[in-house]
Amino acid sequence: FYNLAPECFAHAVNISDRFIMKIKVKPKYMACVATAAYLIACKMIEDPEDWPSPEKLVSVARCGGSPSDLERMEGIIRTKLGDPIVPPMELAVTPLHFLQLLQPLFPSAKSYQRAIGDLEICLCSVAVYSFRPAVLALCIAGRYLDDCDSAAIAFMKKRLEVSDSDLSVCSAHLEVESRRVQNRSPAPRTLVWQLSRRTISNLQKPSAAAQASLLDPIREDWLEEDNLDIGRLFD
Repeated sequence: FYNLAPECFAHAVNISDRFIMKIKVKPKYMACVATAAYLIACKMIEDPEDWPSPEKLVSVARCGGSPSDLERMEGIIRTKLGDPIVPPMELAVTPLHFLQLLQPLFPSAKSYQRAIGDLEICLCSVAVYSFRPAVLALCIAGRYLDDCDSAAIAFMKKRLEVSDSDLSVCSAHLEVESRRVQNRSPAPRTLVWQLSRRTISNLQKPSAAAQASLLDPIREDWLEEDNLDIGRLFD
């Protein structure tokens, strides 16, 4: 997402979820809330030079409103989630934290990256994201780990108090979501660039400056032997 770290997206989902649990948000404002949460997460994780600008986020996310509206929503979220009773946003635990703990068990870096991709898909599904972070991480990791790691998984299940029934239900939801993403058909309509009549007219007719800069056509016979003055080349 915007070539930033997966932690940004995981924290953005967590921030959005915590905010809508405290504040009743109208559906028309949810896109702005999600984009503002992503901006907050970026400022938590990334270096300042890598922060996306509000103008860019509004343009790419199409969340509605202006960059100032996005910054105002960012301030509202920070205020509402800044309650001393609630843990700070930086200390929130996401499923990615548990998946990172299981990283040494993965057979290869490629399989771990695929697991992160599965997690990002799950974070977009309300049905799957409703499971505990530890359950979701163990369920995803179990799809890539070998049988020899079953002892480590059993230890983590006991340590995190995860039951087999929870993993079974979560795995079923994960399979449904994976099939939905894989079988998703492309957009039925192709992207069409529609131009106004004025733009078409301007494209078809060169401007006065362009016309003035046009050079006279060069004759093809100007280099013929009869017209070439050899002596002038050495003046």
